[in-house]
Amino acid sequence: MKTTVALLFSLAFLAISLNAFPTVLRVNNTPGLNVPYATLTAAYNAAVNGDTIYMEGTTYDYGTLSVYKRLVIIGTGYYLSQNPETQANVNPSSMGNLFFYAGSSGSMVMGLTITSTVNFMAALQDMRIKRNNIGYLYNNGGATNTYIEQNMFNTVNGQFNNSLFRNNYCYSGTLSSNNNTLFVHNNVFYAVTCTMVQFRNNILFGPCSFSNSDIFNNVCSSTQVPAGNGNQLNVNMENVFVCYSNCTAFSPDARYQLKAGSPAIGAGANGEDCGMFGGTEPYVLSGMPPVPAIYNFNYLFNNSSINVDMKVKSHN
Repeated sequence: MKTTVALLFSLAFLAISLNAFPTVLRVNNTPGLNVPYATLTAAYNAAVNGDTIYMEGTTYDYGTLSVYKRLVIIGTGYYLSQNPETQANVNPSSMGNLFFYAGSSGSMVMGLTITSTVNFMAALQDMRIKRNNIGYLYNNGGATNTYIEQNMFNTVNGQFNNSLFRNNYCYSGTLSSNNNTLFVHNNVFYAVTCTMVQFRNNILFGPCSFSNSDIFNNVCSSTQVPAGNGNQLNVNMENVFVCYSNCTAFSPDARYQLKAGSPAIGAGANGEDCGMFGGTEPYVLSGMPPVPAIYNFNYLFNNSSINVDMKVKSHN
């Protein structure tokens, strides 16, 4: 009963927040639950261009989806039990693979845990990958005008022309563009290889290499970038992040916040902070989508009435 009431309130807030989208299709793959769509495939088959699919957090993987339509797909975020004020239901919206084909240009994905691959399989336009926890992101089809922001990545690989890659954590990346039209700003990288990119306000602490790139105002653990142009070299990362090593007290994303007195504070090209929590679109803990989320819910039956105690937070 408690779960049912909580879901009803969550969906009410979601419907109010997403009124800019034509239709919201709710999917929950928990067996035996009475919901409009019990599989992601069923929700996708019912959707038309411009619709929104809301994937509720469960203990079950949603599987693989191939997308040939322009859709918005929203999950509940990730690391939900490790960061404060996220969701009352801390199960993620998790799936294995997400493939985008011709017809899906203009799609947006946010708040998902994608354990394997997101792949652009065609020459798509105006794709937006925002606030997700993704194993591998590939651009096999030559997608352009792509916005990739506020994500946690294990690996990113591809040529992204006329695109923006900002405020992400990326363990390993191979990024390139034609004529320096990929803007790589305010990220945290362990390892990255860049060719013809605009590389600014990033923090680097692993092996990196660059070719034909414009490199300004980055904070580096060694000499990954040339000296000058506002770059800081041989910086002790223990002084940069709130927790660089032995971080059991921090979530996998919260550890990369800047500590007091960090040399990355105000070190950006325009006086902004370097790293994923700096710039005009700072990283949001747990990849919370920009809709109101119920992070605490309690109720009490009193005779014939129900007293509800609910805490809601917006994550714009």
